[in-house]
Amino acid sequence: MCQAIAELIDYHILQSRKVQEIGHITRWFPRPRAAAAKVKETTLSVGDSLFLVSKEKAYCQQVTIESIMIDEEEKREEEIGVEREIELKFNATAKKGLRLYPID
Repeated sequence: MCQAIAELIDYHILQSRKVQEIGHITRWFPRPRAAAAKVKETTLSVGDSLFLVSKEKAYCQQVTIESIMIDEEEKREEEIGVEREIELKFNATAKKGLRLYPID
């Protein structure tokens, strides 16, 4: 119950700050807790935190990026302009379809 309330508060904070979605998970790999995601117009770094959100399922979870892979090359930081698919490893479980929001 407490987790659901915390997620609801996080979601309302996102909405009130008008935070822009930066992408969404297109595939999820349970091991090693990694996602293929389409991402645009942002800079991501290892150690950055994101919110993973599903408005339809009233789901909001904070995760930390543990690694970034682009074209099979590991990156510490990447500036992304036009939408492209990248691979992100998180410190927590996620799911296909979740939307990505940056945490400032």
